[in-house]
Amino acid sequence: MKTSFKNQLSEVMTDAWQLVRGYNFSKSHALEQSWKIQRLNQLLMAGTARFFYLKENGCYRLAYGTLKPELIPQAEGSDSGKKKSDSVVVYYDCEKQAFRSFKKAYLLWEF
Repeated sequence: MKTSFKNQLSEVMTDAWQLVRGYNFSKSHALEQSWKIQRLNQLLMAGTARFFYLKENGCYRLAYGTLKPELIPQAEGSDSGKKKSDSVVVYYDCEKQAFRSFKKAYLLWEF
């Protein structure tokens, strides 16, 4: 197996166990959700992706986002002081022109 595939599989398993422990997902549901998150991250790195997620207030959100460096404007400040969380997906919202995040457990669908 290639090293990148091993790293990807390790990340999927780590995310799945976080969903099992933190959100009481079944193991199969957690793995399914983890693969969705992995696929979304690949789409975000490749260009603009369209996806749905559930917001904290219970509303559904259709988002158009990216993580491709060429599509994100240069930030003026540094966010090095911010704590990074493994339980959220961070993306650049193409409509709002700002960074947004949502909990990995709340991803509904990616296109």
